Amino acid sequence: MIFSSRLRLLAASGISVLWLSACSSSSDSGRALHDFDYLKVKPSSALIIPDTLQAPAHHSDFDIPALGKDYSYTNYVGEQVDVQPPEQLIALVPGELSYQDNGDPEFWLDVPHAQSAEATHQWVMSLIRGYLAAQKTRITQINAQQTELQADWVSDHWHLDGGLFSSDDVYYRRHFKYRIAVSPNGRSAMIAPVLLGYEQKPAGPATRQDLRNQRQEVLEINRFVAYVHDQQQKLQAQVQKQATHPSSVASESAAIEPIQLTFASDGTSALIAHASLHPTLKALGKALPLLGFKVTAYSVQSGELKVDYDSGKRGDLKAYGVTPVELADGNYTLTIGSSDGLTQITLSDDDGVLSLDRLHKLYPALSKLFAHGFPAPATK
Repeated sequence: MIFSSRLRLLAASGISVLWLSACSSSSDSGRALHDFDYLKVKPSSALIIPDTLQAPAHHSDFDIPALGKDYSYTNYVGEQVDVQPPEQLIALVPGELSYQDNGDPEFWLDVPHAQSAEATHQWVMSLIRGYLAAQKTRITQINAQQTELQADWVSDHWHLDGGLFSSDDVYYRRHFKYRIAVSPNGRSAMIAPVLLGYEQKPAGPATRQDLRNQRQEVLEINRFVAYVHDQQQKLQAQVQKQATHPSSVASESAAIEPIQLTFASDGTSALIAHASLHPTLKALGKALPLLGFKVTAYSVQSGELKVDYDSGKRGDLKAYGVTPVELADGNYTLTIGSSDGLTQITLSDDDGVLSLDRLHKLYPALSKLFAHGFPAPATK
């Protein structure tokens, strides 16, 4: 699992589970405990009031309505009631959990650094790809608009300690479809996991399927939120380390190893550097000026690298056997995100994310420089 750094955040919810276990059945932590014989009691005969006495006033406030024989939830009364609390959102990143009319949860992530709806969509897609890779699963289906994708099964195992005398190993696997949407201004992005399959051994409480699905979908949102938070923390820690302990990071004069650069395998308009974030940024710092790009700003929070391209200011590319970039002069933004040793690079301008056709005009030169590497300068 990837969330070892977040496990302590779940300790409080573990206390709640133990408390609920104390007031539930010893054989099933999701069931209420106590005497349910009242369910078998037959109604008493009607109270007969003699004519000489005044009938007591009757208030219907506390009348228990009779359930019709076709009532759909008759199996969920008494000891069949599931006392598990609803799952709550772990507030690690700015956003809002909301529910559709059918009860499906969706999470709207705040994107304060948004440039456009298209750029935000590419950024969210890179987060989801990284999250699924960290979960050791893969995308099995994706629609043409990249607004809905499906992932393979994820298996997991938990050891639950029920106290001094009981413990259990729970094995389960889950299978989700993810819906994605972006606000028109790109300032917020939505991810809504839809549970397609769930298996648990030993079996959990026999909860209504819609409630079980909702719980699992909120849990999946929490896993995604924890992943996004972890990525932000790692990036911030890396930048702080470079700022406060520059000697602990390889100097800019050190050699930069060759890096393979490919297009994203799912057909999105993005490049994938087969290296982690720091080596990729160092390679970009060497390659971009040679190609005629001047780096003007870099935001850690958004992972955005601002550049100005001037074809007349490129370096000596003949030494590297590289042909010039064919992009138009102007301002560009590189959105960079890293996960599991891979770094995604998305290029955009004022009109939005560059199409694959335009990205092909940069790729040959940049990939050749990345593959060449940059040896350390000779010392005198």
